[in-house]
Amino acid sequence: MSNYSGGGCILYIASDLSVTAPNQRLYKKEGLSNEKHPLKNVTYSVIKSGLIGLT
Repeated sequence: MSNYSGGGCILYIASDLSVTAPNQRLYKKEGLSNEKHPLKNVTYSVIKSGLIGLT
């Protein structure tokens, strides 16, 4: 048995993308057609939102 009675802290760090969808217009590159623009992957937002949801 442990005699440890100290309090602890769990710190979750999530970004603004955990509560809002990314603005894909921010990732546009000049000179590329609409089909070839890079996109922010939705998986990142889903994982970060899950962290907030767990707490």
